Amino acid sequence: MFVRVGNDENASGRRADVIEREFGMRVRALRNARGWTQDRLAAEMTRRGFAMHQTTIAKLESASRPTTLGELSELARLFRVNPLELMDLNAAVARDSMDFQARLRTLDAHAVALEHERQDVAAQLGMLRARHEAIDQQLAEVHREQSAIRYAVDHREHADGEH
Repeated sequence: MFVRVGNDENASGRRADVIEREFGMRVRALRNARGWTQDRLAAEMTRRGFAMHQTTIAKLESASRPTTLGELSELARLFRVNPLELMDLNAAVARDSMDFQARLRTLDAHAVALEHERQDVAAQLGMLRARHEAIDQQLAEVHREQSAIRYAVDHREHADGEH
């Protein structure tokens, strides 16, 4: 029986959730604390009835492979820790909280930059509207002058035609 402690499939490939990543980091830390290689841990797990290779340990540590309850239990026995210690949720939650806070700081800075840009665009828009209004007034003046000249030309031709 597999326990998916994380790992959802999405467009960017396999992405481990908080618990799965924490589990992999804890296994790696415990293995390194004993000075064991991934090969050594795989051999120990195989000797205990859980056939594993170095690549299996690498996938387990990188949270790209689900872990069975039996494997979880045996790893805890092997490292002489409580199985829950392999999934230090407090550390995972704290790490996620720090990630969220960092993301919020980034978004806050981006929001400030966008607000300044919006104000600049609003100022430019105000100037463009004023320029648009001035052009409309000039265009109206040109049209009035055109009409006056056409009227004068039409009346002169009409007057010249009567004489």
